[in-house]
Amino acid sequence: AVLFLASQVFYGWRWRQAYWVIIRHRQPSGGAEKPPTLKTFLGIIFLGSLVSLSILPSFLGQDATKLALYRRLGGEFGAVLGSIILTRITGLIGILIVGFFGIVFLTNSPVWPGLKIRLSQSSLLPAYESQAIFAVAGLILLLIGLSLAYALRKKIQVTYRDMVPLFEFRLFISALASQVLFAVSVAAAIMAVGPIDVFDAFAVSSISLLIRIIPLSIFGVTLGEGVLASLLMALGWNIEASLMSAGLITAFLYLCAGIGFLAELFNQSKALK
Repeated sequence: AVLFLASQVFYGWRWRQAYWVIIRHRQPSGGAEKPPTLKTFLGIIFLGSLVSLSILPSFLGQDATKLALYRRLGGEFGAVLGSIILTRITGLIGILIVGFFGIVFLTNSPVWPGLKIRLSQSSLLPAYESQAIFAVAGLILLLIGLSLAYALRKKIQVTYRDMVPLFEFRLFISALASQVLFAVSVAAAIMAVGPIDVFDAFAVSSISLLIRIIPLSIFGVTLGEGVLASLLMALGWNIEASLMSAGLITAFLYLCAGIGFLAELFNQSKALK
C-alpha cells in the first residue's frame, strides 16, 4: 500500500513539473510565477483517482477532473491542458519501455516454454502474436497522443516548433521512474499472495501495466488486471490466488485514493476556518 501511495505522490510531482515547463515556456524571460504547491496537485490527483475508479474509466476520469478543477492551479486552461498532454505522452513512453523489459524478462524466463504453450492453448491468439499486438497498440496510442497534442496546440498557446522543447529530458526520466515504481508495487502485491520469482512477478506486472493504457475499466478493474490474472493462471497459479492478486491491486488503488481524498477534505476544511 505504501508503494502504491508513493507512486501516486510521484505522479502528482510529475504533473507539477510538466505544468511548470508549460508556464515557464510562455514567459521565457523569467517572469513566470512558480506553480502551486505539490499538495494542490495531489488533491486533484486523488479526487481524479476516485472519479476514475467509480465513474469514468481508467485515466479518463482523472484527466477530466484536472480540467474541471483547472482554476485551482491559477486559472490557465491552456497550461493545464498542455501539462496533461505532456504528462500522458511521456508516461506512455515510460510504459512502453517498462512493458518491453517485462516481455524480455518473461520470454527469457525458465517458465516461458511451458507458459507459451499454455497461453497458445488458452488464448484466442498465440503468445507471440499477442506481443506484437501489444506493441502495435502502444505505438498507435503514442501517435494518437502526439496528434492530439498537435491538434490542441492553439489551446496550449504554442506553435508546432515550440512544442519540441517542451518535452524536456527530465520529464521522460521521471515518467520512466514513475512507471517502474508502479510496476514494482504490483509485483510486490503479487509476491505477497503466492510464491513467484521476482523477475517473473515484475514481468507480469509490467505487461499488465502495458495493457492498462487501454482506457477500459469497470469500477477500477481494468484490462490490465484481467491480463495479470490470466498470466498468473498460465504460470500455474489457481484461479483464486490469481484473482486475489488482481483484486489486491484494485483494493490498494481504492485505499490510496480514499486516503488522499480524506486528506484533501481535511485540508479544505482547515482552509475554510
